[in-house]
Amino acid sequence: MIITGNIPVTWNSKDYESCEYKTHPNPYRGFDPVKEENNISTKLDIGLDVCYKIPETILLNLKHFNLLNMSLQLQKYSPGQYLPFHSDRYDTYKKFNKVAKDEDIIRIILFLHDQEPGQQLWVENKIYTGVAGDYIGWTNDTVHMAANLSNVNRYNLQITGIQQTIENN
Repeated sequence: MIITGNIPVTWNSKDYESCEYKTHPNPYRGFDPVKEENNISTKLDIGLDVCYKIPETILLNLKHFNLLNMSLQLQKYSPGQYLPFHSDRYDTYKKFNKVAKDEDIIRIILFLHDQEPGQQLWVENKIYTGVAGDYIGWTNDTVHMAANLSNVNRYNLQITGIQQTIENN
């Protein structure tokens, strides 16, 4: 299941740009890269920076998603950084929230700013771009990737939670 929609923007760029972003020491955690048929292994160049202190201005409209046990992560992709096609395992989320089945979990990406040319989010075989407040969500082991092939930073909020009901806009 893929959902899309838009929430009102209650934040400005200083709210997320001023966060103290850090590169995770193990960028390969939590996902399974999509392997090519010939099983050639390549070193991935993952450069995602994250921040867990979410500004109150961004938190204001997240009730729209109607999720239990929300886990939030601000993400910053500098120019040239990418996360290749993969599917999420949700290991840490399941451990801390005592969730047994992946199908109960939903992952949502909220655009914090209008996307620039070259800033990409692919979900399955479709590219999604948008403006601040747009979101894309998926369940289970949906294959996706993100990249910043522009000349400016790309910011988004990653939301993980237990589905109740979310309406497509």
